[in-house]
Amino acid sequence: MIFFEENGRAYAVRDYVDGFSLKSMILQEGVMNPAEVCNLGIRLCGLLQYLHSLNPSIVYCDLKPSNIMLGADSKVYLIDFGSALEIKNKDGVLVQPSRFKQDARFATRGFAAPELFKTESKIGVFTDVYSLGATLWFALTGKCFSDNNETINSGNSENSGHYDATKHFTNFDLADGGFANNLQAVLMRAMLENPLERYADCKEFAQSLEDCLENYLGDNLDSDVEGIENIRSRVNHYKNNRRDRRKSSRRSIRKNSHKKSSGNTHRNIVIKIICCILMVIIGCFLIGTSLHSLTSNSQINSRKNDYARVARDNREKRNKNAIEKISDVEKYKNYMRTAAKSMDSKQVIQNVKQAMRLQIKLFNANIQPLSIQPILRLLVHQIEDFRWTLDEREDFTALINEYKNMLKKSEDWYELCLSVGKAYWYYSVENGEEVSDSNRKTRITAASEWFKEALKGVKSKDYELASMYYSIGSEYLSFASYAEGKSKPQNVDYITKLHNFIENAKKNQNEIVKIDACELVFNSLKSWISLFKSYAVSQDSIENIFDDALDLARSIKSQNKNVDNRVKQIMSQADPLIDSIENIFDNGDI
Repeated sequence: MIFFEENGRAYAVRDYVDGFSLKSMILQEGVMNPAEVCNLGIRLCGLLQYLHSLNPSIVYCDLKPSNIMLGADSKVYLIDFGSALEIKNKDGVLVQPSRFKQDARFATRGFAAPELFKTESKIGVFTDVYSLGATLWFALTGKCFSDNNETINSGNSENSGHYDATKHFTNFDLADGGFANNLQAVLMRAMLENPLERYADCKEFAQSLEDCLENYLGDNLDSDVEGIENIRSRVNHYKNNRRDRRKSSRRSIRKNSHKKSSGNTHRNIVIKIICCILMVIIGCFLIGTSLHSLTSNSQINSRKNDYARVARDNREKRNKNAIEKISDVEKYKNYMRTAAKSMDSKQVIQNVKQAMRLQIKLFNANIQPLSIQPILRLLVHQIEDFRWTLDEREDFTALINEYKNMLKKSEDWYELCLSVGKAYWYYSVENGEEVSDSNRKTRITAASEWFKEALKGVKSKDYELASMYYSIGSEYLSFASYAEGKSKPQNVDYITKLHNFIENAKKNQNEIVKIDACELVFNSLKSWISLFKSYAVSQDSIENIFDDALDLARSIKSQNKNVDNRVKQIMSQADPLIDSIENIFDNGDI
């Protein structure tokens, strides 16, 4: 397809394909024999494998008989790429956005893979494998695989027609039933509900079709070419049948017209005489009203011109709106790219604000979903130096408050809350300071509010993480308040939660997460070891969590000066802390 603009208008030029859709061919010519199906499938596998091999990969998503064109030159074409998706993820799959789940309406039931209709499902090359299997099954049997008891007359959107599939089963020899059964087994694997159990890609699918065809053909090397020629023959036969039906229809019309005219000649003469008399009478009447007619015609022409002008203005307005919408999408992407590349904080904030305004406009026009990406872009920029200063937090909070009501309409709002909570937990500092254990209470206090909000709706995969942060943060603040003279916390299993926190940090690649977990353990043991003993926590449990934190700190090899200093501080506290633990438990001091 070629796009260009001329005289202020946008044009799209598409190639003309001289042929017919697979659906119309099956409706008129009947189902294909197994050899034809294998040849067609191998060629379609080649087309899809080419799309999947692009970078980024393209998944067609809506393969069905009406989107496959068979040319008179025996070539196979795919049309209508309106539902295709680019897969940019490294793992080759795309998690279907929740907001666009209602857009599964583009998929045709009976040919679309099951994952297109499931929440949070993954889409990949296996999606096209399923659709290709369903399409080839239709070409072989005249039925949808997912609706096996109904023929093509079932009446759904893709299977509507007036074709009896059983009428054309004589297109291939029933003695080849074994070959047909082998082919059906190949196609049924492609249509398994679990994507992992299908063919890994269209290349593997094509190989199975080739093996199936090779087992059938044996030494007859020309049969493969014959299968392709059969498809070409079916296209030409269908084309000739259509031409013959049209010619027959025109001849029938001319023949009937001739019979009627010869039988009605005398009656037509009488009618013509009567019409002439009426025309004379009408002419006299028109002469008497001619002046009035001139005036009326002038008014009518004026109204027609007004209507034409209004219609033209409306068309121009619609075209202008469409161009503006496309322009707004490109502007939004440009603002996001500029914000990602810029090193100047003010410029980043300015571009993020512009992106937010545009995406709200596009969201209200139902053009694209509301995204948290502009806000996250600012957050990532602000913590790139591992510090989130007071000035930066004020700029961020002002932007959040300005668009909070709109952001809450996004299904990703709670994921944003989790990210902001972690930013407070690990990076929040005052202006000119570095992150340290001394400001931990302030960091955890601010972070806990965001974790609490995240727990209201965060997705299941992140719920456990948000719950861990909120739980251990709340208990830390309870112990800190007790040290300031407030009531004693309830007997809670804080040590076990600290152990789980350390285990989570070990799995994380971020050295900030690792050193912070070590500091939290050392800070808690140094401050409240006697209180833990009063809760009947054993010395072994205390020493085990101490050893875990110390081993994790020793494993950190950082090029970051701040992290390196924090590791050294942990090491310097290790011996005094273990001595304190032993003294408290040995002397019975509480």
